[in-house]
Amino acid sequence: MSAPPRRGAAVRAAARMARLSPPSSPRAHDQRGSSAASSSSSSSSAAAPAHEGASDDERQAAAPRKRRRVSPARSAAAVKHAAASPLPRRTASAPTRRKRSVGAAEWAFLDAAEPHVQAVAVPPLRVHARSYHAPLLLAPPSTERPDGAVLGRAARSALLGWYDGVAQQRAMPWRKPFLDPAAYIGREAELRAAQTQRAYEIWISEIMLQQTRVETVIPYFERWLAAWPTVRDLAAASTDDVLAVWKGLGYYSRATRLQSGAQKLVADPELRGLLPRTAHELVAVVPGVGPYTAGAISAIAFGEAAPMVDGNVQRVLSRQLGLYASMKSSATTQLLTEVASRLVRAVAEDGEPKGSAKGSTPKPSDRPGRWGQALMELGATICKPKPECLRCPISSTCRAFAEGEALARKPLSRQEAVPDMEDMCDLCEPLSDDDETNAAAPAPVATAAKKVGGAVQTKLSFGAKSKAAVKVAEPSAGIEVAIERHVRRFPRKTEKKEARLEQCVVCILRREDGRVMLEQRPEHGLLASLFEFPATPLRSDDLSSSAQRALALSHATLVSGGQASYVRSAGSITHLFSHIRLVMHVHELRVPEAPAKPNGERRKWYAEEEVEKQSISTGNARCWALAQGKTSKKGKEK
Repeated sequence: MSAPPRRGAAVRAAARMARLSPPSSPRAHDQRGSSAASSSSSSSSAAAPAHEGASDDERQAAAPRKRRRVSPARSAAAVKHAAASPLPRRTASAPTRRKRSVGAAEWAFLDAAEPHVQAVAVPPLRVHARSYHAPLLLAPPSTERPDGAVLGRAARSALLGWYDGVAQQRAMPWRKPFLDPAAYIGREAELRAAQTQRAYEIWISEIMLQQTRVETVIPYFERWLAAWPTVRDLAAASTDDVLAVWKGLGYYSRATRLQSGAQKLVADPELRGLLPRTAHELVAVVPGVGPYTAGAISAIAFGEAAPMVDGNVQRVLSRQLGLYASMKSSATTQLLTEVASRLVRAVAEDGEPKGSAKGSTPKPSDRPGRWGQALMELGATICKPKPECLRCPISSTCRAFAEGEALARKPLSRQEAVPDMEDMCDLCEPLSDDDETNAAAPAPVATAAKKVGGAVQTKLSFGAKSKAAVKVAEPSAGIEVAIERHVRRFPRKTEKKEARLEQCVVCILRREDGRVMLEQRPEHGLLASLFEFPATPLRSDDLSSSAQRALALSHATLVSGGQASYVRSAGSITHLFSHIRLVMHVHELRVPEAPAKPNGERRKWYAEEEVEKQSISTGNARCWALAQGKTSKKGKEK
């Protein structure tokens, strides 16, 4: 018995057959014809050298195929049949679809925004070409839409204006005015020192903000700068002090990498404690600084046109481009980085004086930093995993928003012209099954556009035009919900790997004088350099209390150098890491005649009141609270 057809296979089959269908309207045909003509001329000229010296068979294979014209009825029947029929299973000799990576030579499709302004890849098939992902934020000035929506430079200005109005609402201490080089003419050394200080503060804040909420980071950031206000101060600090200030933020290797980075900058004979200006140099020189952090430092502190692509920006751009793909794909990350680079350069050039040479390097300004922070702020406050699309200042350029609106207004909307199979997008995956997305929404009622000041304000796009008012459909509650349901699907979700389960026995080991043993972890790896109670892994095939007790006794005797005696079981806690679910079984033991120096250089006895002052991990802090009776045996506070 053959397997039932899968939705993904049906979508691919329908897309394969869709190229046989005629254009949906004369206007769509004209647009498609002009686009195809330009693309064919450019592609033929680019491909000409490849034909030189080729055999007759190779020339015939490379020659463009004649397009079949099929009646609408036959085309519809073919699509219906393809969608309903399962694809044949591939054999070892059958050709497979080539996975294409996005390289520098393939960025040309990003320049094709204008011919596709009116096209919408209507769900669920979303048939579209690669050029569909050309960002409307980069649309040329001549590009217009019938609804008067703001595109291109006007949309970029709208996002910057929105950010300027909200930048200080969350009162982040690392957000400070840009250091304008024009104000430091003749004082270049002073400017360089001030820029390095600003770069240092941005560096600290960005590392702290990884995997951590803004509200949590602010007090840590302030305590850090109070302890080590400059790069040189951090380089001279002790690792124990650094970990103590970081205590509670988690991912402690971030703190040690910050310090090693500061030490490398101070030791460098050329930099002498100064941070490099460009993102490329920052990644190459400073340990723990990746492309995103380097872009943030370069753009915000030095005014360079460097892209800043974190998780929030990835989500914003995937929706702007209508890119339904996994963010873990290298092709996806390359594409988003390229788009972000083009956007920040365009924003920097927007601020250049008229008549500036096209293609020249923009002068440093506050625009790149404001733009990068605007995208991040948008992703953090509006374009969230559950978006609030009607508050977005750039919904007019958002492909996912347009698709959601088209889906919500069915059956009024229809698929635009279908590209040839050779031009079909190979970056997007088929939409996964989701009953919520296909939920019906009531049809909207067209009303007059609202006016803001002297300009037209559309409820959907937040875009202002100075022309006469354009009638737009104000979305009902149902339309709004349907749009946001669709937008929520971008970017494509990837299944998270389930954290592996591990178990261990934790020994709270006391001497006769009440001192408690702690040991320091290695300088590299998980929880690097932190202190913890002696612990040993527990075999999963024997979790009995007797097995735990025997293991605790043997390990305590080994690490202390004296004969341990068992006191009691304090209980268990479960501590979650990103990839590990660790169950910690806490046991108390005594070593009446333990030597003053335990076995191992990284182990030491501490007075009970000193334990909490050490840089111990969150999991071990919970074990200590359990042993002291501050929590129940299951690790819950009493």
